[in-house]
Amino acid sequence: MTVVEEMERLFDQCGKRLVVNRASWHYYRLGTGPPVLWLAGGLRRAALGFAFMEGLASHHTVVAPDYPPVRTVNEFMIAFDGILRTESIDTFALGDQSNGGLLAQTYLAHRTTDVDRLILSSTGPANYGRAWLPAEKVSMVLARILPERIIKGLLAGGLLRAITLPEADRAEWVEAIRAIVRNDLSRADVVSHFAVASNLIRTGVVTPAAFRT
Repeated sequence: MTVVEEMERLFDQCGKRLVVNRASWHYYRLGTGPPVLWLAGGLRRAALGFAFMEGLASHHTVVAPDYPPVRTVNEFMIAFDGILRTESIDTFALGDQSNGGLLAQTYLAHRTTDVDRLILSSTGPANYGRAWLPAEKVSMVLARILPERIIKGLLAGGLLRAITLPEADRAEWVEAIRAIVRNDLSRADVVSHFAVASNLIRTGVVTPAAFRT
């Protein structure tokens, strides 16, 4: 099967849906064992990591959400709470990839006593200085006003530079990523990508003090 077909298969087998504050959240639950909340990166679609998720599910319960185009970190935190509550999960490991690391660190600050371990992959610290705020605002404005084809092309190009792809299937993965950005993501998703980072900077919820416990 192609990469896109594998993603569709995973959704058919393990996909769920939850409406939180009028936003529709798609997510996946698979496997059994100690639970892991897995947060995807900038492509916003967890099923792109189908092989990794299924490997992890051989020993763990994996819960992994897609991201709708919400604008604030608080909306993410409320939705993650709702998904875990729906799945009757109280304590869990928290893992992520790339841009999901910013959300993972924020969620750890939100639920410090419920996370038993944090796994950060290909990401960086989320306690941005406010000096980054103008850059995020400019990116958000450009995402709103540039032609959709251009902003999607810029997002796809940036993600492809940041992601390490398997050389044997590189062409297929590149086409799959471009197809997801072109056909599945909207302008609102691109705006959300920058708006949430900007909101995270402004709120300042991720600090060393938040993790002292």
